[in-house]
Amino acid sequence: MSDTAVRQYLLAFDIHYPEYDPAAWACVLDYARRNRVEGFIFGGDALDLSCVSHHTAGKGLYRPQGALKSNLDGFKRDILDPLDAALNPDADKRFIIGNHEAWLTEQLAETSPELDGMLDLATYLDLERRGYQVIQQGGFTKLGKLVVIHGDTIRAGVYSARKAAEVYAGSSVCMGHYHTLQTHTRSSPVTETDRWTATVLPCLCNLAPRYGRNAANAWLTGFGVCFVRPGGKFNLYPVAVVDGECVGPDGRVYGKRIRKAA
Repeated sequence: MSDTAVRQYLLAFDIHYPEYDPAAWACVLDYARRNRVEGFIFGGDALDLSCVSHHTAGKGLYRPQGALKSNLDGFKRDILDPLDAALNPDADKRFIIGNHEAWLTEQLAETSPELDGMLDLATYLDLERRGYQVIQQGGFTKLGKLVVIHGDTIRAGVYSARKAAEVYAGSSVCMGHYHTLQTHTRSSPVTETDRWTATVLPCLCNLAPRYGRNAANAWLTGFGVCFVRPGGKFNLYPVAVVDGECVGPDGRVYGKRIRKAA
């Protein structure tokens, strides 16, 4: 590919498999199949892993027998395998460990040290063989000048984008974790021409999880499309999925039902 070419990336946050939204994920796959996509980033909490969470200790409803293996195998079958088939073999693929994955990779190993060495998520999911770069919890990766994080380290409430713009002052940042869509832009009187924006992208999980007990929330399903230009400048487009369909930055409609109709 030419060094002057624009590179297109997809960003998927908070799938929380198996508590995911199949129709929303179908939109992501449809977009990946029908476009030239150079890279893909799982932005954290791709897996829910409530079956090993400290929050569910002693709660059999969330810890059925064989749940961990079932969830990991299902993630490979329903998420990784169809995604790998949709992307080019040489696609740039990255996997950020979110706080939910850390329940397995760190927390369970601490509380059950006898299992240390048996809980390598990247190994079980074949991430290295699949070509993924793994970013540990709390870390970041970059798309040009855009910093991509999971978002759990921001520790903000309803004003998460504003807090992220303050924490990452001087850099634009994209994150998930909060399951909604937010943006906040800052500037500096010292460098009057500079602007940086923090963007919270929507989730790809069920908007009414059973643990929420039907409480109202501002969650939204969707994903991100990022075009990275030579030199690192970028354009980030949040794509909201509504009723199993979405409109991409190219103006085309994506989704499983659209493909069936075609």
